[in-house]
Amino acid sequence: MAFYTDTGKSTGLPIIGTVSRQMAQGIDRIRKGYARRAIYNETMYQLSGLTDRDLADIGISRASIQQVARDEARKMVLK
Repeated sequence: MAFYTDTGKSTGLPIIGTVSRQMAQGIDRIRKGYARRAIYNETMYQLSGLTDRDLADIGISRASIQQVARDEARKMVLK
């Protein structure tokens, strides 16, 4: 049998607040992950459709498309 001893003057409600805050943070992290993936996919799609000349005009090589998409997704979600 397990025992729980609370030595503070708390009524237990802060524990509930902590759990709900952790759940909200977890849900927010998942939401940001989905948003980051959507931005990454859209950026990859758009940049992959450009010609090598168009990419050169904006200063991106075809080999760096993934990195540019990843960086852009990270920036957009952090705002």
